[in-house]
Amino acid sequence: MSDAPVAPRIHTLCAVDIETLGTEVYSPIIQIGAAFAVWDADKEMVISSPLLPNMYWQFDSGTSGPLKAHEEMFKAVGISGDTLNFHFGQTTYRKFTESEAIVYASGQHLLAALDKRMRDSDAYIMAQNNEFDLAMLRLNSGIAFYDFRKTLDIRTFQCLGLLPKKLSAKTHNALEDAIAELEEVVGLLKSGKITLC
Repeated sequence: MSDAPVAPRIHTLCAVDIETLGTEVYSPIIQIGAAFAVWDADKEMVISSPLLPNMYWQFDSGTSGPLKAHEEMFKAVGISGDTLNFHFGQTTYRKFTESEAIVYASGQHLLAALDKRMRDSDAYIMAQNNEFDLAMLRLNSGIAFYDFRKTLDIRTFQCLGLLPKKLSAKTHNALEDAIAELEEVVGLLKSGKITLC
């Protein structure tokens, strides 16, 4: 029997959410949000990690005018004026304060930084719908975010009855929705309904 100390079971969690103009894989992405937490499986709690601030990118809402001017083109991929008004109105777009520890970057820089951070921390990634969100990120970056060993799907948890069909904290802001998804998964971990390997 060995007296060697057992390494703590620490897991990085990353929830990713994207907002798009449409539901096709080639629809324009207008926001990307990523929320991080560190789960201590032995203490069954989230522990502080200032090295993992949340990440956020959004299409410049000030340029939504030209998008609306091209509405006829967007109709080909199922985008209506109502969709544009919804996303470029008060519901989706918002500015976060510096005190909220958000890393801002261009879309491509954010995806490259997100990929690096996930690889460096060996993070579990989660999304509302992995088949869509993670496929969209790969299509737009060339980076493979999906790893079946380290991916949690919110939609699957909803279908299994572990989470409500509609998350109450969802706002259609990519970062706020990523935070809501992360909090729901942490709740499942705290309750013991799911565990991480």
